[in-house]
Amino acid sequence: MAGIARLLREHPVRYPDRQGERRPDPARRLRPRRLRVPQHPRGRVRRSRTRAPQEPRGHGIRQQPHRRDPPIDSGQGARRVAPGHRDPDPRRAVPRPLVRLGVRHGVPQPLRRGQVQAHRGVLRADHQLASLGVEYVEIARAETPRGEIVLRERRAENGPTVLELRVNGVFVMDTRETTTERALAGAALALAEHPASVLVGGLGLGFTLHEVLADTRVERATVVELEQPVVDWMRDGTVAHGPQFLADERVTVVVADVAVALAEAAESSYDLVLLDVDNGPGYLVHDANEALYAEPFLVAARRATREVLVIWSAAEAPQLAAALEAVFGNVTATPYDVHLGERDEQYWLYSARR
Repeated sequence: MAGIARLLREHPVRYPDRQGERRPDPARRLRPRRLRVPQHPRGRVRRSRTRAPQEPRGHGIRQQPHRRDPPIDSGQGARRVAPGHRDPDPRRAVPRPLVRLGVRHGVPQPLRRGQVQAHRGVLRADHQLASLGVEYVEIARAETPRGEIVLRERRAENGPTVLELRVNGVFVMDTRETTTERALAGAALALAEHPASVLVGGLGLGFTLHEVLADTRVERATVVELEQPVVDWMRDGTVAHGPQFLADERVTVVVADVAVALAEAAESSYDLVLLDVDNGPGYLVHDANEALYAEPFLVAARRATREVLVIWSAAEAPQLAAALEAVFGNVTATPYDVHLGERDEQYWLYSARR
């Protein structure tokens, strides 16, 4: 190195003369440079991208590089965990149905406090059933302007197979606990003197309709159902008991909004009007159904009803009782104790007479 430096001093490199140009010192170029690690703007050291090769760990099994999980997402971007595996990220402990409950114009809406409390109970029951070896099998699925409808079976090793209906991930009804669906019809029929014509708002799995048809006084039963797939599944046998329920000559099924159907009906068209179109004013599956529990709709329902109106609710609804009292003047609230999975619940029927 010393000989090369001496040679360069005796025969210097000539550069063209340029004003303001800085000429490098040949001797300085030969000095060893000290590497400096660039500092991050916040004062932290930025690590080099070059990594030394590492030996694979885990008995020769190639380890996947560490990858930070994306932030939790309530929509389609949320990562799904295979059945039987536990997600290591505790932020995903809240199931997707809790965020997709309310759907307005196709856009998921946040849950109300009552909705969260009610459906967390259903989700807890699902987890308890899964721990007991219950298998879920999807039977049918459909997308509608209001969201997703799923028909699935719960199959237990040493128990009956139960068919259940879910809307936007929310449990709506099943074939195991049907007492309140039947009581909806029974309570109204017991109050009516001549229930010749009955309107059932909401077909569901058909148990309210079946109870109505069991009364020989009923001459005409009109079912108003908003979702065409639900009607199709009942008619084509996807729901096994559906064709039998709809085969009765007294039954007419109309695919429409029950609010529109009652608004267009002639005065006193029906002796009885039974409404089971949502979970009640406090636990709505569709936010648009909130209007079905308000006075303007109840006024239209009263005009179309000759004798009795009965509304099903998943919980006590004092505001609904007050609205019915204001419109009809005579209201009866009846609680029903039901057992769902591993928990006890209480459903309510609100009956109003003209």
